[in-house]
Amino acid sequence: MISPVVAEALCMKPPDVLTINQARKVDVLKQG
Repeated sequence: MISPVVAEALCMKPPDVLTINQARKVDVLKQG
């Protein structure tokens, strides 16, 4: 399951490992 944050990162920018990793980190922080 892809979180909305990751989905937005993938849709707004070309595939970028750093961008995806940043989005995942934000997801982890939000989920606590």
